[in-house]
Amino acid sequence: TLSRPAKAPTYRVQLKTIDLAKPTDKQKTFEITFRELNAPLIRLTTTRTGYYAVTDDVTSIDKLTSKKATTAFEKINLTPIIPPDLRAKRTVFIRQIDADIGLKPAEEIKNEIKRQNDWRTVTEVIKIKNYTHLLKLVTTDTTTAQRLLRQGLYMFHTKITPQQCEQEKYTHILICYKCYKLKEHATHQCTSPTQHCSECSSKEHTYQHCTNLIKQCLNCQGPHRTLAANCPYRKSIIRQKEETEQRQKQEQTHSTYAEIAKHAIQQTNPPQHTLTLTNKHTSNLQPSP
Repeated sequence: TLSRPAKAPTYRVQLKTIDLAKPTDKQKTFEITFRELNAPLIRLTTTRTGYYAVTDDVTSIDKLTSKKATTAFEKINLTPIIPPDLRAKRTVFIRQIDADIGLKPAEEIKNEIKRQNDWRTVTEVIKIKNYTHLLKLVTTDTTTAQRLLRQGLYMFHTKITPQQCEQEKYTHILICYKCYKLKEHATHQCTSPTQHCSECSSKEHTYQHCTNLIKQCLNCQGPHRTLAANCPYRKSIIRQKEETEQRQKQEQTHSTYAEIAKHAIQQTNPPQHTLTLTNKHTSNLQPSP
């Protein structure tokens, strides 16, 4: 019998419809990804709000979510949504910066980074509350982020070293995009009879048609969107998963060290092999008459 070949990894990017009242063109989408973006797709999976663009080339993800792609897709009523794990790979925290820099407006910092570092394209500078020694930079692609992590950057006549740069961490959690429960089931497994609004918790409409100015979380009933990053319930789920993963990693490391130590002891004290002489062996050792 013929064995089934190993399944190749695939990657996908959501292409969301901008105006649901207007049509989208699937064939035109294929043409744009192939001809204009040099990111051939395996398939386009139709969703309620657009498509999932599926590729077998991880480098195509950056191409499909680039500024060029956004401009091209807008012409056919689509916009690419950057996956949260990819956004984390493009995001770098800058720590221990001079307070005078941290006090400057985000737009001024962004323009200065562009002026002083011609290869580092930063799309967004995010200031963390009242922390003047910490900045969050979102780059255009993962290649730029990796280079920033290796080389650092310059701004306002100050050098930012690689030791001050840290990539944002992303922890995946299971989310149902119908009832918006966390860590319980996937969307296709949801048994809820109604679609909920992730913006205001209403069961009368979805987030696409929400006009309520007052936000409410479905999980903690707090005054924010259900998928908001600052949701305390979401944070607790992520923290629990990170603690579990850290504990498993420590246990695995401890196990690995134990194996190494055991192997080292065996190499240092190899077992002694003894030879038991039988009559057959000793017969040849008898003196000649």
